[in-house]
Parts: sequence; C-alpha cells; structure tokens
Amino acid sequence: MRPRVRVFAAIFYLGLLSVFSAEVCSGASQAWFIDPWAWAVMFPLYTSHVLFFISLAVRFSRVTITHLYFLGVVFALYESWVTKVLWWGYPDMAEPTQLLVGGIAVLEFIILVFFWHPVMSFIVPLLAFETLTGRQIGSHAPILRAALLRKRLLFLAAVMLGTFIAKNNGYSFVSVFVAMTGTLLLIAVAGYICRGVGLEQICLGRRGLLLNFVYILALYIFTYFLVLPERRPEAFLPYLVIVFCYFIAAFLFWRLPPAEFGFIAVDDRQLSRRTIIFFVATIMFSACLFCFAGKLSELLLLVSYLSLIPLGLWLFFRAVRVNPVIARKFTG
Repeated sequence: MRPRVRVFAAIFYLGLLSVFSAEVCSGASQAWFIDPWAWAVMFPLYTSHVLFFISLAVRFSRVTITHLYFLGVVFALYESWVTKVLWWGYPDMAEPTQLLVGGIAVLEFIILVFFWHPVMSFIVPLLAFETLTGRQIGSHAPILRAALLRKRLLFLAAVMLGTFIAKNNGYSFVSVFVAMTGTLLLIAVAGYICRGVGLEQICLGRRGLLLNFVYILALYIFTYFLVLPERRPEAFLPYLVIVFCYFIAAFLFWRLPPAEFGFIAVDDRQLSRRTIIFFVATIMFSACLFCFAGKLSELLLLVSYLSLIPLGLWLFFRAVRVNPVIARKFTG
C-alpha cells in the first residue's frame, strides 16, 4: 500500500480514537458512523483539532503532558462557538442552566474545559495512538508506565465511563452494543491500514498547520451561525470571557519552557495493546451491564459526574503550578 494512503489512514485512526474517547465513551454520540452530519462536522472537528494541536506542540518542542493539557483547554473552547454548551448548557436542556456566571455555564465549563476535552478528547487518544502504533514521544514514557501500574484506577475509570454510555444511550443494550462495536471496527480497520506509521509521520508542517487553522476557523464560523443559533449570547461579556480564556491557556502553554525530545519505541514496561483492549472491553461490558441496572447506574453516574468537578479543578491548578512564572509567585 502506498505510504501516503497509510499516512491518511493514520490521521483517520487518530481522529477515530478521539471520537471514541470523547463522544462514544460519554454516550454523547450513539451510532454516529451512520449519521451524515457526524461525518461532515463532528468527525472532522475532532480530527482537525487533535492533528492541529499535536503538530503545533511538536513544532515548538512543547510536548509534555502539561503542555498538551493547556492545548486541550484551547481545544475545549470550541464548545462555545460550535455547540454553545459553555453559554447555555447541554444540548438536551430546553432552558439555559441556572448556574451562569458572566454568561458562562460554570459546571459545564469546569467539566468540559478543565477535564473532559483536555484529557478524553486530546491526551488519552494521543497516548493510545502512541501505544497502538508502537512509537511515542520520549517524555510520554513515564505516564504510560504509571498507567500500567494503576490498573485498578483504569478499571474504576472504565466502570465510570460505562455509566455515561448506558445513560446517554437510553439504557438500550442494542444502542450501546452498536455504538461501541461499530466504532471499534472502524478503529481496527484504520489501525490495520496505517500499520508502520507513527506520530512523527502525520504531524503537519507550516503549510499544513495554516490550512488546518483556516479549516477550523471556517468550521467555527459555519457552526456558530447554523447550530442552535437561538443559544448565542446577546450580551458581549460571554464572548469576552471565552476570548480571555484563549489568551490565558495560550499564555500558560507558551510560558512552559520547551525541551528537546525524540520519538522512541514503546517498551514492554509501559501500557500495552493488551491493557488497552482490556480497558475498552471493561467499558463495553460495564455499559451493557448498566443497561439492565438503571437505578444503580444513575447513582454511580451522579457520583461520577460530580467527581469530575473537583478533578477538573485539581488538574487545572496542578498544571498551573508547573508553570515557572506561577511557581515563583507561590514560592516567593
């Protein structure tokens, strides 16, 4: 097979991993692969963002997990322009959320911007891609080793995700099975086609970054006017807050110093394909099981959802403390 085909398949593979982790594992998208809108908007949105931000990180030698976290925060802000969630609340809400501060849905902001998108839409798919392709950024090796040692935590996370999937699929076993199986089959096919292609082969150059940025900007403009236009804020403040968040995240990203890095092979002391398969199988099994235990699932879902609030805040402030400018202020 031609090398260019393998590269495009690898980009497709990375996008699928992001969609699976962010959309399917939250239950936000069910049988998305048979929905033309998902292929026209949702899948390109995730793929273009992940590819753009990892290419940007590699280009500027800012590829640590903390660097990627702040890029993930920027990624998450699409939930304002595209879905309007950060200005209104979740799509199933007929009225704006009660907890609006400065025109921003506070709980949704904390969960989506500080945790879900940086971790589930960006970092987790990247680490999975590195593990599954066998090539990784050198500085990511410690976290992949740590993940292997924390199997109980991975198991707990898998069960937590199962509650989200079951709930948002209406506790339908068929819907859960189709959503998970269909996406995993696409991932398996794409992974087979792109074998031998690593992250270093798909990162964009200067021209690719520019074209990707223009595409993302066009997608934002298109969806801003056409997707739920009635949820656009009338006041200026909500827009100002989001723009300010862009500047803060970009500043924190840039103030973290760059470091030399290289792409290395994944070794057997790290997270393996077998562990990932076990993790995904646990997610699927728990989601299917919770379809027949609705009350228990709802209780665990509530606990899981609320736990994301302190977890998101902890991740953000921990990442901020790594910044040398902020750290000097704390240490005097």
